[in-house]
Amino acid sequence: MEKVSALLGWAEDNAVKCALALFLFHLAFSATLFAIACSPYMADMHNGHGLWNFSMDSYVYNQLALQRVNLLQAGDISAWWAGSQTFPHPHVKWIALSYFLISPYPIAFAPVNAMAWTATVISVYALARLLLPASRNLAALGTMVFCLMPSYLLQTMQLLKDPFYILGGILFLLGAARLFVGKLTWLSMVFIVAGVQLCLVLRPYMLPAYVVLTFLIIFMGLVRFSKPQLLATVATCTLLMLLAWQFLEMRGEVQMSDSTVRQVEASGLHWSGKPVELLQGAREVFSEHKGGSVVDGDVVIHDWTDIVYYIPRALQIGLLSPFPSNWFQPENAAWKGARLLASVEMMFFYALLPGFVVFLFCHSIPLRLRWFLLIFSISFLCLLGLAVPNMGAIYRMRYVYLLPIMLGGLCGWLEVLKHSKAYPHDPEKLDRDAN
Repeated sequence: MEKVSALLGWAEDNAVKCALALFLFHLAFSATLFAIACSPYMADMHNGHGLWNFSMDSYVYNQLALQRVNLLQAGDISAWWAGSQTFPHPHVKWIALSYFLISPYPIAFAPVNAMAWTATVISVYALARLLLPASRNLAALGTMVFCLMPSYLLQTMQLLKDPFYILGGILFLLGAARLFVGKLTWLSMVFIVAGVQLCLVLRPYMLPAYVVLTFLIIFMGLVRFSKPQLLATVATCTLLMLLAWQFLEMRGEVQMSDSTVRQVEASGLHWSGKPVELLQGAREVFSEHKGGSVVDGDVVIHDWTDIVYYIPRALQIGLLSPFPSNWFQPENAAWKGARLLASVEMMFFYALLPGFVVFLFCHSIPLRLRWFLLIFSISFLCLLGLAVPNMGAIYRMRYVYLLPIMLGGLCGWLEVLKHSKAYPHDPEKLDRDAN
């Protein structure tokens, strides 16, 4: 353990070298995966041109990026940069730029993915150090558990936008955590602003949730702090939300396609663009891919009463799926490995849940931070369960919402371990302490 502590101390003192090592590790791993996906090995799991079947959205983004490369080659920079219904995914422009500058193959985007993953590792470690200030080793373990989780690590090496959204969510959490432990600095506000903006660029429909959470940070901070910096925090976050709202309204990105509108109306709702219709529209979109991953696909949300009644089930799906009954269902060879991997990761996550309960009530970090982490995870997991009746999509989209539970679970089990060492089954000692 002393050698591990010494290594972590060196990494903290040499942050640039450590970041470079992480970047090169990710880049080498990406190159290896790309080489396999261009070979005849494991042919039923990839397309033979560098893309893997476990990230089917990468196929769509690859085609969109190739179309944007044509715009760059034609010198139409404004069309390449502008968003539209034809190119609704903002990160596609950066994939296209990588293809244009390097080569039109998925490996060209690997340096960008490596930078995002490296920034995520550093941010998760910084958050873990706030939760575990006295245990550098456990903070490193929590970072490794999350950032080296096989399903997450593999997705960071494809053309998906989820890793960038996860980075934005973690930056938001890091900024909030710094405020709650008393670090009322401009850096904390920069983390919050950058995190929210990154999340909203990739998923504009998450704006209301982040507005509520940002003002929750302000309210919970006002109860405890009276420093002048908090006024700057309030002003900055309020301005951010107002600008983001206006920005998204001008872009008009929160839209549903005509086919989705028809599906919603076919389910018995009159389309008016209200939140309930948007929610049901999302459910229709994610229910299109029939198969073993769809859960409660026949549930229709008609009004707010349906939402309230469905929240417990939504939380169960968002937090605990895929369920044990889904782990070993018959599946084709291409997905059997992914399902087995998900089952192993879920067993590990289930083991962390009791530790998270202990963390909420027994850990030494500020109470407001503990409850904010709980609210962050539960609220977003409920939204996922409500809007996404597809366990495969939920599994891919919820990593950042599970992070507080995972880190808190490790903290909680550490408390249990400390308690068991302090009271080594000595009844007389327990009686003395009780008296």
